Amino acid sequence: KWLEAHLGPKLMGVIGLVISVTLSRTLNIVVLFLLLKIKKSKFVFQFREFFHLNFKMFRGILKIGIPCVTENLFFQGGRLVTQTIIVPLGTNAIVTYNIAYSIMLLNQALVSPISTAMFTISGICMGNNRPQDVRSLTKSFIWLGNFLYVLAFGIVVFLFDFLDNVWKN
Repeated sequence: KWLEAHLGPKLMGVIGLVISVTLSRTLNIVVLFLLLKIKKSKFVFQFREFFHLNFKMFRGILKIGIPCVTENLFFQGGRLVTQTIIVPLGTNAIVTYNIAYSIMLLNQALVSPISTAMFTISGICMGNNRPQDVRSLTKSFIWLGNFLYVLAFGIVVFLFDFLDNVWKN
């Protein structure tokens, strides 16, 4: 409201978005560096370490990062291809696709936290040098994730007409 009152309503479009995101990220960087300079923190920032490259750590980050980026690239590419196919079909097909995609996201709502928890718990077990726990937990999480996926799918199928009407109205 303050920006709109002082700078005019036309600024609140794309330029307003750019200003807010830039301001937010800049303030986050300042706060991050202030927190890293506090000596009580577990993460102590030394300015000279910022320019020192640890190639062993860099290689470890790339071993994890490249598969994650590749998976994200294929996922986003698949979405782009799907949208390219659907757009020429017309407005009704686009709306139907968006409704189905939103309902599909509801189907994954129970499984996503399980996946995130699995990464965290597996990392803790590996840090404590307990790979056998990771194996047993992975099996348990896979079964739990499959069960929750089927449960969510059943709920979504049961409530599909209601959810479809919510998005159409």
